[in-house]
Amino acid sequence: MRQQQRDAGLIAQPSASPSNATSRLETIEEEGEARTEAVTTLILLMRQLLPLLLRRFAKIPDPRNPNKLKHPLTVLMVYGILVFVFQSASRRAANAEITRPMFEHNLRLLFPQLDTLPHADTLFRLLCRIDVGEIEQAHLAEFGF
Repeated sequence: MRQQQRDAGLIAQPSASPSNATSRLETIEEEGEARTEAVTTLILLMRQLLPLLLRRFAKIPDPRNPNKLKHPLTVLMVYGILVFVFQSASRRAANAEITRPMFEHNLRLLFPQLDTLPHADTLFRLLCRIDVGEIEQAHLAEFGF
């Protein structure tokens, strides 16, 4: 019977489970170096890709009332990228993570033009009103698609 269910596609095939191994890092210093290397790589990648992507984002029509804008569209797009990269589970989690003092300080070092950080609800309202296809096209154009 189980074979018939599998043949009919009714039983999901087991997927690979996370490794049960212990960390390959043995000291606090090794972990610090690994984290620093990961962040450095991410920053180098962002510095290469973001300028062109931000110029393309700036060309997207902003559906918000121009008299009530607190954050430029490009700042909200960067915030959205960060929420995605850090895999925030919710808007509340995104706000908690990105507004931590050290994170905010480091973010300002990368993006000195940030006066204030947007709230995740602001990003949500923008994404509800904006043509998401234009964001997708700006992103795909970055990689030549």
